[in-house]
Formats: sequence, C-alpha cells, structure tokens
Amino acid sequence: VLAEAAFQDSLVVTAGSGNARLGFVAPAAIAAGASADVAVTVAAAGSLAGSLALGFVSDANGVAGLSNVTLAAGSVALSGAAYDLARATYDGAALAFGNVRKGGVLAARSVAFTNTIQTAAAYQDNLRVAATSADTAVLTVASPTDIAAGATGNVTVSAVAAGVLAGASVSLDLTSKALVASGLADGATTSQSVAVTGTAY
Repeated sequence: VLAEAAFQDSLVVTAGSGNARLGFVAPAAIAAGASADVAVTVAAAGSLAGSLALGFVSDANGVAGLSNVTLAAGSVALSGAAYDLARATYDGAALAFGNVRKGGVLAARSVAFTNTIQTAAAYQDNLRVAATSADTAVLTVASPTDIAAGATGNVTVSAVAAGVLAGASVSLDLTSKALVASGLADGATTSQSVAVTGTAY
C-alpha cells in the first residue's frame, strides 16, 4: 500500500512462457495490501528451463474518470525438469509351462516386462521388478536388473521339482525407480501376480 488501500488500484497479473511443458494460472485482480500467486503446472516431462513472462496492469477498479495503466513487464528465470513414472507393460497374468524337465531355466516361459516410454526416455524413471514365489519347493525365480525407459527385462522361472505346477504363482513388486540425477523419490510400489500351470518331469 502506497497511501490508503481504498484509494489504490488493484494489480492484474498475466503470465506466460514459450515452454509448452508449462501451464500458468494467473490470480484474480490483487487488491491493495493483498498478495496472490501465479500457479505453475507441469503438463509434460522434460526440461523446464526457460523464462516466465509477467505482465502487470494497474486496474482502476471502474472508478469514474480513471483508466487502467499498463506497467513495466517482468520475468522470472525457470529451471528444473519433470519426470514420468515408469510404465510397466508385461505379458499377462498366466505363465503356461506345458510339460518341462525340472531344473532348467525356461527362457521361453519368462515374463517379459517393458518400461514403455510415455514422453521421453531421458525423463522417465527406471522400472524395478522384484519377483518372488512362496512355492519354493517347485519353483525358483530370477528378477531382471532395473529396466530403463524403452527397454525390456525378463523374469525367468525354473521348475526345481517334478510334479504338477498348477496352483503355484509368482509375486511381482513393481517400483518406479527415480533416476539418481533427478534427486526425486521413488514412486509407490504396486503388486501383481502370475499364475503358473504345467507339469515338471
């Protein structure tokens, strides 16, 4: 407030940027003595570097005989990056062995996981797949290393005892692993399971 709030214009703020990944919501006209924020939203993963262009108008609030006045513009430098979470795509909820010999690593019966690219591979988390099975008397499982965006990794399963495999299952914990350089926390872990059928001899 310069003198008295009742006798001072409101401030109208506009905001924009040449970075299409960003969106802006300007506040309503700001009364004298009040404050408000320009809300900045991220629409897509990628670099957020650029500048925020700010326009200012002194709003006469409809007082007779007065007009609005455009004030000097401003700008704010922007930096940072936005990242997509990993997106897991995999074969399905069933793993059919058929008839197999026990003890072999059955690559043809692996569950393939792809970390499907959402926007850009450089700005997407890795996918961690942790595979386990409570049915250790008949199955062993091996998890892939963390899967980069656009890459594929396999959960491999081996039958270790002769007998019917139906009823056994593989549990899968899927975690979006933040890239180290991003400084972000990992995404939440979600759980899936794959039912196993077949017979080992």
